[in-house]
Amino acid sequence: MKLILRIIGYVLGIVVLLAIVGGGYLYFQLRKQLRDGGKIVEWNDSYGTIYRDLRYGDGSRHTFNLIIPAHKHPSAVMLFLHGGSWTSGEKEDMEYEAYRYAKQGYATAVMNYSRLGVDTLDYTTQYRQPNFQSMMQEITMAIEAIKREGATRGCDFTQMAIGGYSAGGHLAMLYATRHAAEAAIPIRFQISWVGPSDLNILFPTSEEEIANLFNNPTQENQKQIDELRHFLHHIVGRDFSPEELRSEGMIGSIKSIGSPLHHVSAATPPAILAYGGADRLVDKEHGNTWPPHSMWLAWKTNYSSSPTQVTY
Repeated sequence: MKLILRIIGYVLGIVVLLAIVGGGYLYFQLRKQLRDGGKIVEWNDSYGTIYRDLRYGDGSRHTFNLIIPAHKHPSAVMLFLHGGSWTSGEKEDMEYEAYRYAKQGYATAVMNYSRLGVDTLDYTTQYRQPNFQSMMQEITMAIEAIKREGATRGCDFTQMAIGGYSAGGHLAMLYATRHAAEAAIPIRFQISWVGPSDLNILFPTSEEEIANLFNNPTQENQKQIDELRHFLHHIVGRDFSPEELRSEGMIGSIKSIGSPLHHVSAATPPAILAYGGADRLVDKEHGNTWPPHSMWLAWKTNYSSSPTQVTY
């Protein structure tokens, strides 16, 4: 009996040891992949100063981090918006980009915004719940605060770039195409990593599908109608009646309001876009349909299966 217990103990010990070694190997491989993919950027205080949780408004989500590079007073700043399907994420999720460009001598900032279906708009605004339009308002407020905070630290920001990842990329593009004139700092270019540019591609809903939902009043169809109304509310911040939804072209028009692609003009700041060729969530078509006249160093990037291989 003692021999059996001893053997079991040896076996368990070997299993635990293998698990530790295997876990450590996977950790270092994952970290290497993240580093090679640009998601990990080393930072220490010699590169610059990070001012955390600065305020741009009275809301609970109205905070941003500002990085001023060491021994410099740059006139340009780069603002990054986090992703998370508009429902999750924190400003720190984009700090790897903020670090990267601060090390190159730019001032950088990352900001929080009120998320769909998660946060409440606990500040003075015309909107009842978070939506794309309230997010645009918050970005305007954040840029004003960034300019003020920069001035107090010897930086006169006269130009900026705005960018983001996924949902943050969408918001950056939507702001640059619809609200650039509102920015307290002139926007020179915009950056999007896999940001949806056209909601009609991301959430396809044909007029035939809408007619079928209304003409067949099942419980499941009613659920889909409610979800659609909820989604459209997120775009513009108001409710739509069933009659409005059944109007010809109405849903496409509403989606266009929240689609950066539909607001591009000759005055739109140049765009740098990156999309994954094998991305099943945000198709590369979001970049392929972007008007050529708006592109500057137009990197419509198709990533291969390996995150370290990039084709231009």
